[in-house]
Amino acid sequence: MTGCSASARPSWCRSPGACAVWPARLKDVDLIVDFQTETTPNDVVTVIATEALTENETWTRYEPGQWALWRHGECVSHGQS
Repeated sequence: MTGCSASARPSWCRSPGACAVWPARLKDVDLIVDFQTETTPNDVVTVIATEALTENETWTRYEPGQWALWRHGECVSHGQS
């Protein structure tokens, strides 16, 4: 087991503040979410999904057998089974 780092995060393990760079544009509905106006700097925004939900962000697919452990919205550990 290892702790999560920004480079080792799974597809749905978004790095803190990633959505604050630009509004997130959902790919299947006409909706844009500007996390910078919807949250505070102290908020943790965590999105866990089976596929990429936005069209203007980079998502990295999680490979079969990989796992992640979450606590209070933060990825605390991950590994390969």
